[in-house]
Amino acid sequence: MSAAGLLVLVRSAADLPRACAELSGLLALQRRHGAAAQEALLGLWVDPRGVERIPGELRWRARDGRRGAACILETAGVEGIWMLCRLDVPEASPALSRHALLQSLATAFQPVDTDPLPAFFPVFRLDAPASEVQAEARRLVTEHAALVHAPLLHDP
Repeated sequence: MSAAGLLVLVRSAADLPRACAELSGLLALQRRHGAAAQEALLGLWVDPRGVERIPGELRWRARDGRRGAACILETAGVEGIWMLCRLDVPEASPALSRHALLQSLATAFQPVDTDPLPAFFPVFRLDAPASEVQAEARRLVTEHAALVHAPLLHDP
């Protein structure tokens, strides 16, 4: 297994300010102690089912047709409100992109008839080029318009 990134599951949009504030503190603490130094925060999934039923594995199909899977091996957070998940991907699996992560979350939680619909906020490093952030955000919206919200920037 190799570290693929971090995902945050949040109970509701009303919990986002709290989750972001507490998450920043947790990530700063982990990085000071050398944990998660290379892992990118890929996104926030806002859905009450996410924190109630954290899947053990997320599956997706890469653009080249290969199938991928990521295991959620570690979680930390405030149970029932938000959870930070460390995702690991087998070496032979295609890389976990934000697109693959969103595809796997949509499949795992089947957000077809829920009200309100789940929301995915892609997260990018603060120093990511704006053109790269905008291009990836457009691709995500093209494939999952009802789920994707404005990208967030994160200063690791």
